[in-house]
Amino acid sequence: MRAQPLVDIGLFPSSTPNTLEVRVRPDASFNLVVSEVTFTIRWENSSGASLNTAALAQFCQGGFSIAPSGDGQVVNGSFRYYTFSGFGFAQIASACPGQAWAANTERVIMTIPVTGATGCANFTIGNDAYTTANNKNFYMSLNGLERTDAIYSTVPVKVAPGDFNNSGQVNVSDFGILVNAFGTSCTGCATDMNSSGQVNVTDFGLFVNVFGNVCL
Repeated sequence: MRAQPLVDIGLFPSSTPNTLEVRVRPDASFNLVVSEVTFTIRWENSSGASLNTAALAQFCQGGFSIAPSGDGQVVNGSFRYYTFSGFGFAQIASACPGQAWAANTERVIMTIPVTGATGCANFTIGNDAYTTANNKNFYMSLNGLERTDAIYSTVPVKVAPGDFNNSGQVNVSDFGILVNAFGTSCTGCATDMNSSGQVNVTDFGLFVNVFGNVCL
């Protein structure tokens, strides 16, 4: 029997609008040490979008802590890239009791909001010429052994600024959500369109500029 599983990775939309969800899927159960995980998120530079690392949330931080690359968001050709890496020394079984990875079951390891987009953005976990040349391809090590498998999400995650209910379009329903959130303080929430920490008149102005956009 293999001691460590092979692990797939995927990028999906979160139930929270304008938020990405990174999931792993092992082919066997695992609750020991996630020695290393590295992956790169890619999207169109023309979209104006950024990833809000201040609002990054992760699974089992006590087991393996995921952090953005020190070189930040890198533009290469028509794409923007952001690499994330996690390193662990504690077993999942002890650091996060009851949250072991189950065989052939998705486990969320990180969520991160998208901010600043002025148009539709398509997000993927990318292994391409840039990531290959710069050692930024998806990589997984368990108990110190390389266990990288595949990127199993095949459909890009589409993000439209102002689409607060994940409908793929910016319409009156989103306006109602923005009205209800007006005057509140938050970190990483979609209605805070300029990531100021508050939902205010500036966000209303940004919403007007994208009203009617469709991202399907």
